[in-house]
Amino acid sequence: MKRAIAPLATSGKMLIRESTVAASGTHGNKIGRQRRNGCSSKMNYQTASKFLIDQTLMNEENPDALLIRLQQGRPPIPGQITSILLALKVVFEGLKDATVVDKELAYALYQLSIRTQQLFAAGRKKGVEWSPLLLQDLLRIALATECIFSGEWKSLY
Repeated sequence: MKRAIAPLATSGKMLIRESTVAASGTHGNKIGRQRRNGCSSKMNYQTASKFLIDQTLMNEENPDALLIRLQQGRPPIPGQITSILLALKVVFEGLKDATVVDKELAYALYQLSIRTQQLFAAGRKKGVEWSPLLLQDLLRIALATECIFSGEWKSLY
């Protein structure tokens, strides 16, 4: 079981509840589905946090996870960074008044903000020619993550 944070409908406070969602992910390739669905802006907190966690899982079930692609010297797939930024905004809204963040989600946020930049630098040292905008995109992810922890949203552009 893992803990999930969900807003209480009446008070706006956060509730930590147990969930039986498998850590390896049961949603398959979220990016492909979101791309086909036009990267739905109706993403909810639970879907957004699961999507962010999935982007950091280093396993064969999600070969298009951002961390895996960067580790392999491959760029993000089209729309992947946009989907991550959208999910970060949804998570920010869900946690705006929270005092506690789920440990698994916090670790995923750390990896998205720090580990991605480390992989970018390592790839550059190995001669990978990244898109000129990728570093800026990774810095936007880091800024959005900082906003989640500070509770104050800042413009990412």
